[in-house]
Amino acid sequence: MDKFSKQAFIPALNFFLRFSLILTFCTTLLYAQKDEEIVRGKSKKDVTFSPPTKGSLSLVSNIPDAQIFINNNLKGTTKDGKLTIPSIEKGTYKIEARHPDYSDFSQSVAVTPGKLALVNALMQPNFGYLVLPNVKQDATLKVEVDGKPLTDPAKNLQFKGTELYVKISPPGDHTVRILKGVRAIYNKKFTVKPESPKVDVPEPETATLIVQSDPPLAGAKVFVDGVYINNTNEKGVLRLADLSPDSHRIQIEDAKYKPYDYVVPVTTEKDTTLQAVLEKIIEYFDPFENLEKWDAPPAWKTGSQMLHVTGDKTLGLVKTIGYRTADVSFDFKLGAAGRASWVIRSDEDKKNYYLFSLNAPTPTTASLQAYVCKDGVLKMEKELRIYNPIEKNKWNHMRVKVEGNKISHFLTPSDATDFISIGLYEDSKNLFEFGTIGFATLGNEDFFVAGSFTVCPEIDGCRPEIKAPEPKTVVPPKKGE
Repeated sequence: MDKFSKQAFIPALNFFLRFSLILTFCTTLLYAQKDEEIVRGKSKKDVTFSPPTKGSLSLVSNIPDAQIFINNNLKGTTKDGKLTIPSIEKGTYKIEARHPDYSDFSQSVAVTPGKLALVNALMQPNFGYLVLPNVKQDATLKVEVDGKPLTDPAKNLQFKGTELYVKISPPGDHTVRILKGVRAIYNKKFTVKPESPKVDVPEPETATLIVQSDPPLAGAKVFVDGVYINNTNEKGVLRLADLSPDSHRIQIEDAKYKPYDYVVPVTTEKDTTLQAVLEKIIEYFDPFENLEKWDAPPAWKTGSQMLHVTGDKTLGLVKTIGYRTADVSFDFKLGAAGRASWVIRSDEDKKNYYLFSLNAPTPTTASLQAYVCKDGVLKMEKELRIYNPIEKNKWNHMRVKVEGNKISHFLTPSDATDFISIGLYEDSKNLFEFGTIGFATLGNEDFFVAGSFTVCPEIDGCRPEIKAPEPKTVVPPKKGE
């Protein structure tokens, strides 16, 4: 390049550089002004800012289902040990966590607007466990704590395999007694510590009771504290070992004897023998010379070897007797109302019994009605038609066989000589197993019972002179006959 050319190029280059620099500066300034305008444009929008006035509260507990109270008002229950209140006014609050198996938790907490207040509710258990290994589940298992039955056994009694867990509350000193049937498998005083299980396996002291029936009676049922244990042997003896040293209720049952019921104390010092004197159930015969043997209403009268049963809804019972099995026999005559009723296996309070009523408003419309009276409430259970005519003011003969849960009736009408089966009542629940005999009225009616009223403690076991002939069954007539 020559000298002239160099002189011309250098000014041109300087001009170009100066022009590029000015152009770059202007462009940068232009974009900077646009950015500033965008920012200033947002800040000028109609947006207001308000500071928060409420806070939030979160509670965490070691109990998954604790009830949470705020200022004594229930707010909810923790789920998996957590409860959150997302919006709550600022201020100081009393927070409580409650659970029946744990001590109450209480804490004051200040809620600040815009902030989360956190409460850690650590609750202490108010129960402990007694653990007994090698205990099998048994329906007769009973637990007593400090002499009283364990509250809510379904909740506080639990089996884990062969280990028995007894939940006891509150912590402290307690006496625990566990029975299996009549035998105590645990009886001890110990200190319950919160939640900590106490494993113990001591065998308590036991006592022996020898039951001897008098007279010696083989096969009699023996109950201890209401639980059937076993039958007496051929010598009338039953040896009861492994009883807890305590007082026990002994009951003995046999069809031919009155129920035996006695409370006897037994100790560990020596075997205890109970001489159980049994009273035999004897045949009852009443010629109705008077009502000294009866608990009868004042309206009932006797005379000419007859009992006149009368009055509105009355009931009379033979005193001081009772039967399981019975063969009852009596003659009766219906009054104007055409109804006669008798009672089987009644208790002394006249609140629980079977009642049977022969209802014959006309000779050809007779029926036998079966009732059950439970806790003083009388309800008809069954009604059977009687196909043979039954006349009012004529003597009829009734025989009732009571055996187990079956009560059978046999009738000899006034114009017949043979017994006729008129009805079998079978109580599937076997509600009443023992009781006395009597008569009743269901309304304002009357009937007569002759002085041949007999009750035998065995079926077909009455004296020969009063033993009834074997009953015959009559087939009901077909329709149209």
